[in-house]
Amino acid sequence: MNHDEQKIAEIRKALDAATPGPWKWIDPGGYDRKKLVGEHEIMNFGASMSYLEFAGQEPDDADAHLIANAPEWLRFLLDELDRKDEENRKLREELDAVAEGYRQQVKLAGELMDKLVSAQVVDE
Repeated sequence: MNHDEQKIAEIRKALDAATPGPWKWIDPGGYDRKKLVGEHEIMNFGASMSYLEFAGQEPDDADAHLIANAPEWLRFLLDELDRKDEENRKLREELDAVAEGYRQQVKLAGELMDKLVSAQVVDE
């Protein structure tokens, strides 16, 4: 397995182990901060009154959108990669068949040229 294949396998393994989705950010309001939830709660930024800022900040809307959609988007890209790999495999098979047909035609042309040259030598 090459480096790219190892990385793709690592991504698939991580996605399979992750909390099932879809993931979404919810803002319960009040003293509670945003939570990332899937099948169950994934991440909770605590209550705003007791939340310690040095522990990190809750993501802004753009980051939250990316984080929540990452599993679905990664699965889509991996599926697309699989589809392209399969398409590439089929095209390679077709190309190999065409190349083999071309090799056969070249071989036949060589044999015909040999016969033609032999026939000309005999006629002389």
